[in-house]
Amino acid sequence: MARKLPVLQRVVGEDALFAAIYGTISSSLYFALGIVALYALGLTPIVLPVIGLLVLLAAGAYAEAASSTGGGSPLIVRRAFGDAAGFLVGWAVLLDLLVVALLSALFVPRYAEAALGDIGQMSGRSAEVIGVGVIAVLGLARLLPQLSRMDLVRPLALVDMLAQFTLAILGLTALGHIDVLTSSVNLGAAPTWTSLGYALPIALVAFTGLEIVAGLLQEAANPARPLRRITIGAIAATVLAYAVIAASALALLPVHRVAAAPSGYASDLSTIWGTAPLAGAAQAIGAQAFGSGAGDVVRVLVSISAIGVLVTSAAIALGAALRTLRALAAMGGLPPPLMRRSRRCMVEPWAVLLLVVLSGALMLAVSLLGREVDALASVYSFGILIAFMLVFASVVALRVREPSMPRVVRMGGSVRFGSSSIPVLALLGLAMSWALWVLDLGTHRAGRILPPAWLACGLLLFVIMRRAQGKPLLERFDAAAPPPPEVIDLRFGTIVVPLKACGPIEEEMLAIACKLAQEQEGERVLGVNVVEVPLSLPLDAPIEGAEQCSMELLQLTAMFSRDYGVPVDFMPVRSRAISGEVARIAREADAGLILVGAVPHIGALAGRAQVFSETIENLLRRAHCRVIVTSFPPGTASVATAEDVEPGVRIPPGPAPVA
Repeated sequence: MARKLPVLQRVVGEDALFAAIYGTISSSLYFALGIVALYALGLTPIVLPVIGLLVLLAAGAYAEAASSTGGGSPLIVRRAFGDAAGFLVGWAVLLDLLVVALLSALFVPRYAEAALGDIGQMSGRSAEVIGVGVIAVLGLARLLPQLSRMDLVRPLALVDMLAQFTLAILGLTALGHIDVLTSSVNLGAAPTWTSLGYALPIALVAFTGLEIVAGLLQEAANPARPLRRITIGAIAATVLAYAVIAASALALLPVHRVAAAPSGYASDLSTIWGTAPLAGAAQAIGAQAFGSGAGDVVRVLVSISAIGVLVTSAAIALGAALRTLRALAAMGGLPPPLMRRSRRCMVEPWAVLLLVVLSGALMLAVSLLGREVDALASVYSFGILIAFMLVFASVVALRVREPSMPRVVRMGGSVRFGSSSIPVLALLGLAMSWALWVLDLGTHRAGRILPPAWLACGLLLFVIMRRAQGKPLLERFDAAAPPPPEVIDLRFGTIVVPLKACGPIEEEMLAIACKLAQEQEGERVLGVNVVEVPLSLPLDAPIEGAEQCSMELLQLTAMFSRDYGVPVDFMPVRSRAISGEVARIAREADAGLILVGAVPHIGALAGRAQVFSETIENLLRRAHCRVIVTSFPPGTASVATAEDVEPGVRIPPGPAPVA
């Protein structure tokens, strides 16, 4: 008879998934454009589409594998290579999601600064503190039901889409200066080969939404179609917008000699506007299209849009990190409390706290390794490339090991190899990912330090947890999520039954209470007869029939105690309000359950529909414990009064909602 608690269902539709992935991918441009342009210089409009091609191949691999596994890279790799590989790739993805959240939060104060026209005035340390504060606030918001239910993803994604495509269209007017961009390219010098090698893997930070939307498939109504159509379409549109905006911005803010830059050259997009690159691009493009005054207006509008989109992106990344933690705990690699949701907010409070703490620690670590944006982007590239490589490899392995596995979506370009069909595009994506991963290791200092240390800690934790649970390290282990505390070892202690008079309702409720008390030793039933005394009379004033009713109820409870063999006590009391007195007695008796029998009542109370009498409604609000209300047919003896039943009302009996 425990209350049925709500659970997460597959209800996320394609429009919500499109908003989530486009909002996350497009938000990357707000911080990725400056850092990629710093190293790739005039080749930025080429570097971004090249990396976009790899992401498109990865989207196809995710679509095929997720159509069978229904989840992100941890579940895909786990299906192909076992728990240890699935846990490690999930652990790497968790680090990447924290990086996405931190990068988004880190640029929130910087775009606020750009909106006010004070670009470059905020210190890096101040931005870091504010960024971690944004993560903490978003974590707290997930624990508040009112805020966690607010759906701002779709409207903000539409605003961002409008802002970026408007900027891309206006940027077409600047392509008349494209010769300025092409003349600045001198491969080997501007950019140098080293800088170009640095820029290629770091450009992956411009496409951060693929893993997030793959994780969202666990809540999608149709897991296959969103990755096949929406994700690939969103990535293609994003690549096009990226190329146009980058080309127009670099044409208007041309590359020039800067001694301190990596190649000895840089654009104002990466120096003056490095902390808010899209704001700088917006000002230059707006000034080119409408004049210098309009450039400031476009900059302010884009900066305001950026703030909302970046906050939303950080929130989405935190939500994806929570799902990843839940999946890793289900594999037996993390403590079970990380899977336990709160009844009020349907998230894991301990997991939220852990993510906030890890975000602060990660920000502190990257700040010690140099420029925090470069370091975070390097860390992201390392982790996402591992995920891409293992997902590509999983698609090939599953084609060989499980050729008959249902696949709603299949990667194209397959060739027959024996009895298996091998996707050539997956092999191409695997080769591209491996080459970029080697570049990342060779050129990025932060990528050589933080991610390997993170993976080593994850592997150690996985071994400890699996050994502690008595599970083998390599065999697959499916752990069911622990039930919430409300249904674990449910003990009532004392069961309170309000008694009005000797009748079928009272007998039925006492019988139910005694049966429940029989199930566990040490429980008792407390029958409470509250005589409601009007305010016009003193509490000890004689009430006609009250003493006789109490004697009959005392005998009734004694009979049930003998018949069922459980303690059934009786307590007659006098009060001004029945509901308040029953709630008080239940609280003082430390009762775990109140059983009430009542006749349904159609009416209105405080402007809303009323099912039972006002007494029952008040008891439901005041009780400190569970209340189970059982309905009885109209006209049932002992409760068939004018207060409880209205003429002509026929309501069939049945259990009422539980409070």
